[in-house]
Amino acid sequence: MSEIALRNLIAHAVVDRDLCSKLLNGERLQVLAQFDLNDRERAALSTLRADSLQAFASQLEQWMKSEGAYASGTDSGADGPFSSKKGKYVSRLYST
Repeated sequence: MSEIALRNLIAHAVVDRDLCSKLLNGERLQVLAQFDLNDRERAALSTLRADSLQAFASQLEQWMKSEGAYASGTDSGADGPFSSKKGKYVSRLYST
């Protein structure tokens, strides 16, 4: 699993409103093609349904947990890279 690529996707969406809009509104496959994701990640990301970056990141975090993305011990439990605590920060950054 390419946790770095998944984090990069969210980071880019935070700072690039156009990319974020495309990610959430019908042009997701074109956005995902710009990142070093494997077929399984692309397939999973294409099924997420969200109307905000925070909701998208939250769903992504749940998928990553289910896939064992935190097995290395670098990110764990409720304080993962897209946890609700950090998701609030992401949404504040994006809304300004």
